Amino acid sequence: MKTTPFLIRVAICLILSLIPVPELENRLYSARLQFRAQWTRQPQVMIIGLDSSEYNDPTTLRSIQSKLLPLKPKLILMDLTTHWNHLLMDSDGVVRRAFLLPKGQPSLTHTAYTQLHLDTQELRKIKEPHLVNYLGPSGSFPHCAATDFQQGHCPSVEGKIILLSEESQGYPTFHTPLGEMTLAEILANDIQTILHQQPVYQIWFPVRLGITLAMILMAAFAILYYPVMMSSILITGLGSFVILIVFQFIFQIFHLYIPSANMIGSLLITYLVFTGYRLAIQENLQWRSLKQAQHLRELDQMKTNFLSLVSHDLKTPLAKIQAIVERLRRELQLPPADRSDWKDLIDSIENSNNEMKRYISSILNLSKIESQKVILNMKSNDVNLLIKQALKRLAPLAQQKNITFQESLEPLFSIECDEDLMRQVLTNLIDNAIKYSPNGSKIIVRSREEDSFVRVEVEDFGPGIPKDQLPLMFRKFSRFLRPIKEDVKGSGLGLYLSKYFIELHGGSIRLKTTEGQGTTFTFT
Repeated sequence: MKTTPFLIRVAICLILSLIPVPELENRLYSARLQFRAQWTRQPQVMIIGLDSSEYNDPTTLRSIQSKLLPLKPKLILMDLTTHWNHLLMDSDGVVRRAFLLPKGQPSLTHTAYTQLHLDTQELRKIKEPHLVNYLGPSGSFPHCAATDFQQGHCPSVEGKIILLSEESQGYPTFHTPLGEMTLAEILANDIQTILHQQPVYQIWFPVRLGITLAMILMAAFAILYYPVMMSSILITGLGSFVILIVFQFIFQIFHLYIPSANMIGSLLITYLVFTGYRLAIQENLQWRSLKQAQHLRELDQMKTNFLSLVSHDLKTPLAKIQAIVERLRRELQLPPADRSDWKDLIDSIENSNNEMKRYISSILNLSKIESQKVILNMKSNDVNLLIKQALKRLAPLAQQKNITFQESLEPLFSIECDEDLMRQVLTNLIDNAIKYSPNGSKIIVRSREEDSFVRVEVEDFGPGIPKDQLPLMFRKFSRFLRPIKEDVKGSGLGLYLSKYFIELHGGSIRLKTTEGQGTTFTFT
């Protein structure tokens, strides 16, 4: 797996996960509150509802207060209608937050806190606006009508904060995360939140970003390194555990809300992005495997042809040597005067031996290259002298086809090179020119200085090379791309080894050919 494409896709998933989804987030927040409401704490606020006539009648209010005071309530709050403006509605019309000091004026919650003589230093730690920690749905706080209270039918008010609320017919209600509630119920929840120092806080944005990034990385590694079904189960299971259980536990115990909608979206986006990435990687690997298998099949076929043809070509010099040995044995049985001149026989043995040596040398050089054991033995050498030696050594082959050599060698400065490898390069190129040149033709060998290089050319006037074979000329066993029945012998390694040896010296090799007119190999 390449690092850069992986990180780019992680960044894309992280950026897309920041797209706001307020509706889903609000639903998740409401669900967390509803789940927690099943383990509600003891409410400290009690609501006494009055109709309009009771609320606006001072005598009735004083009567209710006089009856409340002996029952030892913690605090009595009145005149609620002047304090409702500290509640904050979100864009969807739901009351989730509230101010303690709206426009610098104390809210009813702030008033209750100060009247109870609690530590105002703690109050300053609460962020503005704060999330109301709703105790539960409507009806979570004890409620009693004023007429029932005066008749003694209400629960105990001892130690509770009493809210006197106007609740006439048609009195407005508000949307909250836990459903419709009256103003008094929302205020009761806010007062309860502040008195217990338990407002809901959202996690710090960088921390939330870090959690999202961790979940993206977890999902990405699961997709890339596990089977598709297993990665799907792992992402779904672990994501559900973290979002539904771990985050709910943090919300339940620490009143810390971690927005989860974007994290759910990040898991979905990561699954889509990295599943496509994995498919692309697998397709690429499959394509490479197919190409490699095809290449191995071709190489195997080439090696099979190579062994077949080389074994066939080696039989010829071995047969010649065997025939000469038998002839020598016969002649040894003759009187010296009747024996023929052995010089031709010895030359034939030497030629056959050199031919076998070239085959074996090519195979050994290939083995060294593939095992990376080729070591240059650099010495100062005269390239023109190496060319003349190669021409002299191959002259008998040229004479068999009545081919003449034409030298065009400029005086050259000595260069650092491996003499043995350079001799093999020159021998391979000139030998190829002889093999593919027609009888009675000529081969031109040129050398000259070119900038800081020595340039050597070997030109023949043979049949040339077909265009479709040009890209394959410097591959191993490339000669076997031609019909196997052709009479030209060789291992198919000469050009491959020549190119390797020249590039090992820091040079280059190329060819120029025209079908029916000849080929020129040039190396520097």
